[in-house]
Parts: sequence; C-alpha cells; structure tokens
Amino acid sequence: MRKILFLSLMLSTGVSAAGYSAEHKMGLGLNYPGISFKYLFSGAAAAEIRYQTTGNIHIGGVRAYYYFKQYDVLKLFAGGELSYIYFKGDVSEGSGMAGAVLAGGEYFFRDQMSFQADIGPAYILLGDRDTEVSLAGIEIVLNLGVNYYC
Repeated sequence: MRKILFLSLMLSTGVSAAGYSAEHKMGLGLNYPGISFKYLFSGAAAAEIRYQTTGNIHIGGVRAYYYFKQYDVLKLFAGGELSYIYFKGDVSEGSGMAGAVLAGGEYFFRDQMSFQADIGPAYILLGDRDTEVSLAGIEIVLNLGVNYYC
C-alpha cells in the first residue's frame, strides 16, 4: 500500500500546458521529479510525453488533452493518462501500469509560461517479479506544474 501511495504522489507531480498564443505549438515542462514534452495539435487538442524518476522508481507515460473552455488567460481541460511504472528496491522489483482521467485548468501568467493544475482518479496496478505479488488501487491524484512554450 505504501508503494501505491508513493507512486500516486509521483504521478501527481506532472506538468502540462496548451500554449496561450496560437504560434506556440510545443511546450516543455519541469516537474518534481521529471520532465515533459507537449505538442498542441489544434486549439482544442494536445498530447504529452512524460518521464518521472526518483531513486529506483521510473514512470513513463502519455497524456491526451481536450481544451473545452477559455477565459482570457485561463484554459480549462479534460483528459486521460496512461503510464508504465518500473521499480527496483532492496527486497522487490517489478512493474505496473497507471491509468487516470483528469480535469483542470492552465493559467498563463506570461505569453510563453503557464501554471497548470488538474485532479482526477488514477487506477494503479503493480506487480513484484520475484514473488508474483500484485497490488491495485484507485487514488485521487493532484497535478501541479509550470511550463514553457516555444
């Protein structure tokens, strides 16, 4: 259970954005403890590749976004995430998956920089290779981040 809670926290620190100006189609995000790259397909759709790591836990995933409303410098969105998880500790090693649905907003405090927050349920499934023990659960995940668009 502690691993599920820890991985939920790692997943919750993700970053993303859509680009306030129409000319900004790509975004770079920094988050603790990882990075992201986002591409805006249109004014309403975007995809993101994410990688996070801390110690012996590595998470790589993709997100899809739909921006459904804009209020000046605030964009509201809904989306989904699918991630692969690998972990190796002193007594366990294994992998798993995480899937989430999310809703949130992105506030552009400069033309090329934004703050983003979203929240949603994530289903996390982990399995240990040596013991074949698996854990699964649903956690509410909060994402916060800052982004730069070029």
